[in-house]
Amino acid sequence: MAMDPRVRVVAKYKCENSFLFFSKYFIKKQTKHKLREYQYTLDLIETLSKVATEGEILRLLINIAPRLGKTQFAVIFFIAWCIAKNPGARFIHLSFSDELALDNSSKIKDLILSDEFQELWPIKPKDDAKSKRKWYTEQGGGVYATSTGGAVTGFGAGSATDGFEEDLSKEHWSELQEKYKDQALDISDFLVELSLIHI
Repeated sequence: MAMDPRVRVVAKYKCENSFLFFSKYFIKKQTKHKLREYQYTLDLIETLSKVATEGEILRLLINIAPRLGKTQFAVIFFIAWCIAKNPGARFIHLSFSDELALDNSSKIKDLILSDEFQELWPIKPKDDAKSKRKWYTEQGGGVYATSTGGAVTGFGAGSATDGFEEDLSKEHWSELQEKYKDQALDISDFLVELSLIHI
C-alpha cells in the first residue's frame, strides 16, 4: 500500500533533519520494533548528528562494548542517512576485516534499495553497481569498502555533487591549505574537514 503523500512529506522531512528520527523510523520498518532508547544509543546518535551536520567533530572514536549498535548506527544507518540527505556523498568504509567491510557495504546498499527508503528517496545505485566493494549512486555518491590494509586511494570520499568546486571558495581553500601545510604526511584532518563541507 502506497504511503499517503502528506505522511511521506513529513516522514522525509523528519528523517532528513534528525538522525534520531531516521534511526527510529528504519528500526521500526526493518524489525517492527521500536528503537530501545538507551542513553548510550541516544548519545551515539546525537554525536553522529554533530559529525554530519555541524562539522564540530572532526575525529570520533566510538568505544562501546560489542553488540550495542556501533555498526548499525555509525556505519549502516549513518551512511544511508547522509546519502539520503546528499545522494552525491561518497564514503570510504574501513574495517579490520575485509569481509566485515563488504558485508556492511552490502547492508547499506540493501537499506537504500529497500521499499521503505525508496518511498522517501528514489536514489538508486548505478546499474553496474553489482560489487560490494565499490558502488555508486546515479547521482555520483557511493561507498568504497575495504580492510584497513587495503588500498583507499582514488575513490575520493566526500561529495561529488555538481558545484563542489564552487562551494569551496578560494578563501576557504587557502585557509585549509594554510592550516594543514605542515602536516603533509598526515592529512587526515584536512580530508575530513574537506569531506564534511557537503554532508
